[in-house]
Amino acid sequence: MKTVALTGLGDCGKSYSIYQLAGWLLDNGWRDDSQGLDSENICQRNDKSYEDAQKQGENDIQQVFVNSSSGIRILLHAPMDNELLASKLISNIESLKMMGKRIDFLITSLRRFDSLYPNGRNIHCKTIQLMNWRCKGDDLLDLDGQEIIQIPLLNVKNESDKDRVVEWYNQRAAKLLQILVENLVENHQ
Repeated sequence: MKTVALTGLGDCGKSYSIYQLAGWLLDNGWRDDSQGLDSENICQRNDKSYEDAQKQGENDIQQVFVNSSSGIRILLHAPMDNELLASKLISNIESLKMMGKRIDFLITSLRRFDSLYPNGRNIHCKTIQLMNWRCKGDDLLDLDGQEIIQIPLLNVKNESDKDRVVEWYNQRAAKLLQILVENLVENHQ
């Protein structure tokens, strides 16, 4: 399983980009194949915009897509803000394996360099440990020693016309993720 992690602090567009990727997959011949995921609090991509889904209190997206022609499966799992959510991802991966559903790509988020919580725990270190990932300098390696593709996202700070700049930035980040996934799928063996 090849992993792509959108990294950055909170509210920088990680979940937005993953939600937009889900819509792009649905528009390009992929179908939902989420049966087997822990259904509690799952947000699946539908006709709602990301903003509307968030306003209605839906959680970050967790969804599996399969390409009808190639059989390639992509697991989107945006919420990785705490140990419980990382554990849920691990549980979902195991459940899918038990159902015989191979996951070729995992697209997730990671608050890689988030600040320490009040009790002194650094959340990204605990998440990395739970996932059995390891750091090699600034690189992350998965359980099999494959490098995790990291896409760093930043919070946009712009005094004038911030909403327009944030919207532009988020849309570009989402588009770059789509291009990356398209290339990964084309080169998948």
